[in-house]
Amino acid sequence: MQKHIFYIFLLFLLSCTQVTEIALPEANKILIINSFFCPDSIWRVQVSVPDKVDNPTPVLPGFEAATVEIWEEGVSIGKLQHIGKGNYTLNEKPKQGKKYKIQVSAEGYPPAAAESYVPDSVVHVTGAGVDWNNAIPTTDPFIGVYSVYPLHIDFIEPKGEGNFYYLSFYYYDSCSNINWLYPDRRRNFVAGNDPIIDPISKKIWYILFNDEKIEGKSYSLSMYDNDGTKYDMKSVCNNPPFRHNYIEYYADFQNVSPEMYRFISSYYIQAKNFTDPFAIYSNVYSNVKGGRGIFAGYTVKQVLIFKGEIEY
Repeated sequence: MQKHIFYIFLLFLLSCTQVTEIALPEANKILIINSFFCPDSIWRVQVSVPDKVDNPTPVLPGFEAATVEIWEEGVSIGKLQHIGKGNYTLNEKPKQGKKYKIQVSAEGYPPAAAESYVPDSVVHVTGAGVDWNNAIPTTDPFIGVYSVYPLHIDFIEPKGEGNFYYLSFYYYDSCSNINWLYPDRRRNFVAGNDPIIDPISKKIWYILFNDEKIEGKSYSLSMYDNDGTKYDMKSVCNNPPFRHNYIEYYADFQNVSPEMYRFISSYYIQAKNFTDPFAIYSNVYSNVKGGRGIFAGYTVKQVLIFKGEIEY
């Protein structure tokens, strides 16, 4: 009797079972806007949308059906033309000291907008150099012992509170070519313990700082070049037929908007923490309302640090 009751109860359960389809959420319906702009280049904006949830590729697909419009000090300066793969351009250049707004719309997506400005000043550089003859031994827990070389840039900080700076370094050589007609550009990594440098710079090998302590003053920024420059020259340029050691070493001294400063800081923090399982996750900064991405202005001054032969 108990067995019959169990079968009847099981049949009751099965008869009450039904298949329910669960709709998985689609990728966020947002527009992603990316544009760094300065007076040296025409307007360029990249528009994309999030990829499908089940697609593991990190590359975002370009969006080709958007309307992109730029406003200068509240007045429209035109709509950008799509040139392929989600890239939009306008044959005008941003102006120093001006405020800008971007508005992007597309059918089926919420409109997105962002605001930023081009800083009103370009830093005045009075000198720069690197001492290749003064190698300073340094120890790293991951890569062991290596050398760094003192590097400095002297400049006059423009008056006016709220200036933010970002320095990136690179050099040219012709190790992959027979002559100097087509030099290769190689990015270089620089760090420093100068008191005005943002502490995050010690982790990312790029230089970030603001004018809080040096507003309107002359200053000599102390940094150091890592051993990568000499190592690259030795490993790449010391092979036939490229046995030479001539380089041109530069820095891009950029006066950036607060939006660009926050984006760069957060981007490199996330990139640095990506391989650290104990790091605290942080989002990359975005100033785009209604979407994601970055829209930020800057000015740039190219600084020659060294030109000539480098011993290795």
